[in-house]
Amino acid sequence: VAIQTQLIGKHMATPVAAALTAAIHCGVPLSKAAEVIALSEPVNGRLRPMKIPSGAIVWRDDHCSSLPTLEVALQA
Repeated sequence: VAIQTQLIGKHMATPVAAALTAAIHCGVPLSKAAEVIALSEPVNGRLRPMKIPSGAIVWRDDHCSSLPTLEVALQA
């Protein structure tokens, strides 16, 4: 079974593997667990692609950022 995810980054491989392992342990077929993993979206503000008015896609990663750091990033 091929596993696909919308989550970005190598650091997400371990949580995805853990979720699949837990699902299998609880009796969920691997194909169903893989289907649910594929539908799971990134947490709002954590490496989430976002289309801006110009049409460009930016990676939104502002979950724990302070307002001053966000303002500086937008001015850059």
